[in-house]
Amino acid sequence: MRELGYSQNKERDVVNRSIGKFIKSYCKDNYNTDWNYFITLTYKYPKIKESWCNNNVKKLVKEWMRYDKSVDGIMVNELENNMVGIHHHIILKIDLMKSIVESVTNKIWRNNGIVDVREYDSSYEFCYCDYMTKHIGKTNNNSYHFLFNFKE
Repeated sequence: MRELGYSQNKERDVVNRSIGKFIKSYCKDNYNTDWNYFITLTYKYPKIKESWCNNNVKKLVKEWMRYDKSVDGIMVNELENNMVGIHHHIILKIDLMKSIVESVTNKIWRNNGIVDVREYDSSYEFCYCDYMTKHIGKTNNNSYHFLFNFKE
């Protein structure tokens, strides 16, 4: 029996590393500051329809905007390696304390699944931006989106 999973593609991996570098520098280039948070959002039950998942993130972005109109960020939809469900990684610029970001995010997401909010630290050896872009393009559901597209 053949296992489901991602195949290797060196050209795509090079592109994904370039996207990671772009995301890492985006906030500094546009706002002269680093990102504030790296957030992972998972679902209790497998969800595979990207448009439905994106609508959930759109609700979250609208809620964040109630607290900070200048919120910005980039979201990556990542299909699990077993190909049964999407989860999201978000790199976020928002002028709120971590406890408020966690509270607001959990309030909106609690019926969907689990929230993990981490403070962004560009000096940290593990690069969140590289991590969140590792599977872009490996399936149609592995995509990235600018959060300003979810503000409307």
